[in-house]
Amino acid sequence: MSEPMRVVVVNQSGGLYGIERMLLALLPALRTRGVDVTFLALCREEDEGGALGRLLREQGIPVHFVPITRFVGLGPLRRVVATLRACDPHVVHVHGYKAATAVGLARLLWRRPVLATVHSESASSKDMRAAMLAETTFCKSFERVIAVSTGVLRDLQQRGVARDRLAIIQNGIVDRFAVVSADPRGERDPARIVAVGRLVAVKRFAAAIHSVAALVRQGHPCTLQIVGDGPLRPELERLADELGVSAHVQFVGFVDEVTPFLAGASIFAMPSASEGAPMALLEAMAAGCAIVASRVGGIPDIIRHEEDALLIDPTDETDLTRALERLLLDVSLRERFATSARRRFLEEFEAQRMSARYVDAYSTVAAGDA
Repeated sequence: MSEPMRVVVVNQSGGLYGIERMLLALLPALRTRGVDVTFLALCREEDEGGALGRLLREQGIPVHFVPITRFVGLGPLRRVVATLRACDPHVVHVHGYKAATAVGLARLLWRRPVLATVHSESASSKDMRAAMLAETTFCKSFERVIAVSTGVLRDLQQRGVARDRLAIIQNGIVDRFAVVSADPRGERDPARIVAVGRLVAVKRFAAAIHSVAALVRQGHPCTLQIVGDGPLRPELERLADELGVSAHVQFVGFVDEVTPFLAGASIFAMPSASEGAPMALLEAMAAGCAIVASRVGGIPDIIRHEEDALLIDPTDETDLTRALERLLLDVSLRERFATSARRRFLEEFEAQRMSARYVDAYSTVAAGDA
């Protein structure tokens, strides 16, 4: 292709969570590779979900806002079509069920090749069956569907997406921890554990609080920083109080940048019951943390048990406590896992590697070879 590849990336955001952090890494990296990339946000600029678009615009990426609420109405749909026509992309790249639905409907009026990235398994969205059905219907017609893990790929196959339309591209992030590579331990609190994510049941922050309480009772003084916010925060605060560990559990709340918290902790915990390809895990790898994470979803694709981390069974109530205790007591093990995890991040999950894989996928789709 003699002219630059033109790509419009479409997403409806509710805040700066996993998908948004992936896009904050991907779009600037695409631009450095010569891709003419534009972002279409399916929300209002002034809303919380508009933060992603605002941040991308600050980096010089063109951004358009077309608000879409619960349903994709005819008016917003026409605006989506008009925006896509004006951008005239070679490929439209959608993230999330609302973007897949809006662009899928838009193709009835204006057709361009579409590549969709699916970030999680349908089992993690049981309360959104209608939305998942719509996403599945349109993904079956898109030229290429990218899964962020083998688990998501298997789920898409079970949902009826043809295998020859599917590929895996694992998420990546920008390396903000270059200094860590010289000294992976840095100035860290050896007894600090950090956990990052939205405070919802699937993340199992209650299990982390129970583990800290057990460790303190066993004579292992440690602290847990929970970075994130969500509907379960009052319940989790009560739990820490009931277990007598309020002084050992810090609720940081939502932050735009988790880097300082990862850089100050020795251990990162992700005891989730379900995950796709979690960005917080990649950030912990980049930061040089020793990691304990559940053996679910795409996590085993990203990090290896007893090589880069300790992987636990989220259905075993004591597995998390035992893993945390091992890392708290064994400095050399923490350092070995931290160094290995960072090396693996640099080899497989840095943003430029991810963007190179997407450029190849765009070229294939635009050429009609998908």
